[in-house]
Amino acid sequence: MMVFLFSTAMAAGWGGLRDTAGTVDQGDVVVRLPVGTSAVGLTDRTELQVQPFDLYIWGPRVGIEQVVVDDGPWTLSVRPSVATSGGIWSTRAEALVAWTGDHHRFGGTVAGDGRWMRQTILGDDKTHAWSLQRVDVPLVATWDWMPGGPEGDGMLRSRVRAVLYDEGDTLDFYTVTESWTHRLGKRDRFFLETGVSMLVGQPSEHVFLGDYAYFLVMPYPRIDVWWQF
Repeated sequence: MMVFLFSTAMAAGWGGLRDTAGTVDQGDVVVRLPVGTSAVGLTDRTELQVQPFDLYIWGPRVGIEQVVVDDGPWTLSVRPSVATSGGIWSTRAEALVAWTGDHHRFGGTVAGDGRWMRQTILGDDKTHAWSLQRVDVPLVATWDWMPGGPEGDGMLRSRVRAVLYDEGDTLDFYTVTESWTHRLGKRDRFFLETGVSMLVGQPSEHVFLGDYAYFLVMPYPRIDVWWQF
């Protein structure tokens, strides 16, 4: 349950922050461990993203994030992506929105994810058929409190992830996170996020092995580190 992410980027801002609309600058690069998302800024509004190992599907994922609105405090981006592993494909579309003030940032992400299975049918002729294996619609809401403003070195984040739809179930579990992120250095910057997360609800067997007949309340630590220069 503990996640470690390490990234290297050419920018010195908060471009590597997760769950926030926006992209890194053109030419900037973010490199993470295989379970994280690496990225390169194709333009100031377009980012190519590669995740060598997506735990959701146990395979690689490739996507593009495109900023479509950058108007004052408001930022809106879209992020389509595709992943594959062992004949299973995942197609995902995400929309991210953020509002940034002097000391606060509010963000939201909604996604639609379909997982498809390609099956081979043997008969007089060999045929291939696609079937929809799973559909889920997660929603993420974040609130960042930045005591020193967007250019400051510290940020308190509150994050809630809810599953709006998962195999016919609605709002069956939530993930709540409270964490503090600190940025060290003025040019070469090291980011450290520490906090605690809590899973609340009854996740399906696609989240954990087996069906959960009981309501779970399970806390676990949250650690995220990355380095940008």
